[in-house]
Amino acid sequence: MKLYSRFDKERLLEIAKAADNKQIVKDVNYASFLQFHGTKLYCEWIDVGAFIIAQSQKKAFRIIGLCTRMECRGKGLAKFLLKRAENFAAGSGKNLIRTVSKSGADFYVRHGYDIKGETHGDYILEKEI
Repeated sequence: MKLYSRFDKERLLEIAKAADNKQIVKDVNYASFLQFHGTKLYCEWIDVGAFIIAQSQKKAFRIIGLCTRMECRGKGLAKFLLKRAENFAAGSGKNLIRTVSKSGADFYVRHGYDIKGETHGDYILEKEI
């Protein structure tokens, strides 16, 4: 298992499609759009099939997408990547992490995130670090 710290659209799309999650495919494409327009992204991925994409915003660190392949779930990969992203955010001077999720909201709540509201059927989640 190897950890990479770079945005690789094709590899991330492969993982997202293997996770059978259409929203995460959209998230990868959105992140690619942001990167094309000069936004610096935080991205780490594990070759066996998990990734996290985020960006540092003015007031918070925003998780764009967190994904694990179906056959890799339950091994702690998402938890590992989330913790690394939280540590990076804290080291960058951010004390708030935000994300929006529907299917992954329970995961985030189990890891200390609070549901702050809803938007278009998705939960808005935040964690102070």
